[in-house]
Amino acid sequence: MARRAAISSTLGSTLEWIDFTAYGAVAATVLPTQFFPTMDPSTAILASFATFGVGFVVRPAGGVSLGFEEGEHGVRVNAICPGITRTPFHINRHGTAKVDELVPPYVLQRWADPKELAYPMLWLASDEASYVTAATFMIDGGLPS
Repeated sequence: MARRAAISSTLGSTLEWIDFTAYGAVAATVLPTQFFPTMDPSTAILASFATFGVGFVVRPAGGVSLGFEEGEHGVRVNAICPGITRTPFHINRHGTAKVDELVPPYVLQRWADPKELAYPMLWLASDEASYVTAATFMIDGGLPS
């Protein structure tokens, strides 16, 4: 059961990040002219990215509302908000030296290792977290507000 939950949550997160990445790329190129044709180009791009930002803000709220809605059916819904995570994507795109130079603006002042996100996900998928639902976990190395 834990393996199935880990696989499905990984696939769901992957699809969500692909969606956000694709939207971010299209938000800068296509959407301003398609959805905001009457605005000047700079304002249209800002409006397009504002829509993108709303998605990031609303995602944890959606987890909470789904948690309350589906909790009575035994479905647990939680959200993990990760910080900057050191992945092969970043290393391949920027190179190891450049990634090592970047110090994230977090209390811990380092990149997260993917395992540091995987362990809380596995815990949330386990029976040990059977009473946890409608929660948002900030796993970001202490992002200052």
